[in-house]
Amino acid sequence: MTGKWFWAPFVAAGVVFSMSLWASVPPAPVNQNIGIPDRVMNNISWDICLGCHGDPGSAPVPVKSGYLPDRHHLRIDTPIEEYSASPFPEKSPDGTHKCTTCHLVDWVSDSSRPLGGYFSFAQDPAGPAFRDCLNCHKQVANVASVHHLTQKAQEAKCHLCHGNVINNPNDDHYIPDTGQVNVTPRPGRGQGEVGATGEKMGGCRYCHGGGVDDATGIVVPVNVRGNANNATHHGTGIARGGTNSVHTCLLCHNWGLEPGPLHGPYNIRGCGRCHGMSSLHNIQFDAAGDGVVPGEEEPFYGHVGNNLDCRGCHGPNPTFPGVPYPGDPDFDHLGEQSDCLGCHRNGSFSGAGVVAASADNAAFGPVIPYITGMSSKQIVTGRAVTLTLSGSGFYAEADSVDIPSRLVLLSDQEPAIEITPILIGPTLMEVNLPANLPSGTYGVKAVKNLMGSNIVNLVVLPAVAINEAICSDGKITITGTGFSRYLDAENSGTAVAVDTTGGNCSIESWNDSRIVANCTLGSEGVIEVQSIFGGASADVTCAASAGEDGRPKWWSIWSWWSSWSWSRR
Repeated sequence: MTGKWFWAPFVAAGVVFSMSLWASVPPAPVNQNIGIPDRVMNNISWDICLGCHGDPGSAPVPVKSGYLPDRHHLRIDTPIEEYSASPFPEKSPDGTHKCTTCHLVDWVSDSSRPLGGYFSFAQDPAGPAFRDCLNCHKQVANVASVHHLTQKAQEAKCHLCHGNVINNPNDDHYIPDTGQVNVTPRPGRGQGEVGATGEKMGGCRYCHGGGVDDATGIVVPVNVRGNANNATHHGTGIARGGTNSVHTCLLCHNWGLEPGPLHGPYNIRGCGRCHGMSSLHNIQFDAAGDGVVPGEEEPFYGHVGNNLDCRGCHGPNPTFPGVPYPGDPDFDHLGEQSDCLGCHRNGSFSGAGVVAASADNAAFGPVIPYITGMSSKQIVTGRAVTLTLSGSGFYAEADSVDIPSRLVLLSDQEPAIEITPILIGPTLMEVNLPANLPSGTYGVKAVKNLMGSNIVNLVVLPAVAINEAICSDGKITITGTGFSRYLDAENSGTAVAVDTTGGNCSIESWNDSRIVANCTLGSEGVIEVQSIFGGASADVTCAASAGEDGRPKWWSIWSWWSSWSWSRR
């Protein structure tokens, strides 16, 4: 099976990308390659947090990673809100994040020091408490996860983390209501044919059960009743008591609020609140890396890749034996793979060649793209960068038409920025980022038609640069960019130093573009600014103690006194 590349104009480079994966065949659990893993994460510690969010290059799952200190330092002078609380908000004079609202400093008395003491961090910078994620990002142990107590989750904006692999519960997406018990798919076990997974065909559990995913080693847990979906969904803590969640159980379990049998083992309409047709029918991981062709992929990597994937939900009808599930009177459309794929082939109607990704046909659209890696998680403003994204579903030439993905940059401070790739294939995308991106944290996602991927973080750091350093009477005034904030504590990472003495200068004032420091400097030397975003250095000549004739000021004073003294004789 051969995939094709979509080339943007004027691109003359070639890229080869491949991957090798194992699969849990058959599940359970379903292969954990797309979306947030099916895990219960409501009793984690700081080291578990850093296992995914610490090193951007070695996260075991595709999470929103990035160099954490930089991401947090970029929040300086932004408002402290309920879901972005600093551990010491009382240290802020104006309600915004400061260095000391996260990193508390104490005065240490020491008679050997010139000022009788010095400032030092209250917590050991090498210890876990100094950057314990749970200082700010709270969880309710064994009840609610840190991820689902965020503002995004409480506003039910699921797509901001998960992408369009799920629907937002309040976005008015289409949920079919047949008004009968045998809805598709069947949520419970009930009656029916037992499939290869040991579960009844026609239900979510046919694939989505507990166990160990062979491809990733991720353990999908089950609760005491043996229900994996119950364990992972309730383990988020959304709508659980004691979590201050704004939601109730009715967010998912809408018993009696709509017509039809919306209770008991057939409450699939609750699942449809987040897992609607527009997401379920468009999830497919490209295991071979050569583009998605519905019906011709390896099984159990999505919902449209293989006949077994279709039959997991659209299995035999237990109510009417011999009738294709779910009992549609037109039996020619649900019997075999060819019946389904005759109309539905990767976002197009094969007969008409029309993309089916509109509200008129919510079931089928382009396969949802998914990002698994990014060549750079951190760049410096003022420099043009080519960014390479790896993943799945970026582009596929299946049947007659598919829409290539585009890159979208999201920011709380700036409007969304859309960028057309210079190169795109099924598993790879290259884009040229503009050099004038303002510093900050951006959410990066791939968007294909209306389908958005998961979001990964890109950190754009300010450029630390010295434009000018002027010396006057031992006082050096430094102007430039990217200096950020000064933290008056030992080993804080913020300082002004001179190479001739090897010591730090005392800081008189410091803001993002101007520093005034008192330094012990000879006639010339190199001054270095150490900022939380990097460092910069510049040559400085200090003739501050000289008069207009180039002689030291003491010489001028002595010469004047001597002349005056002789004149009095």
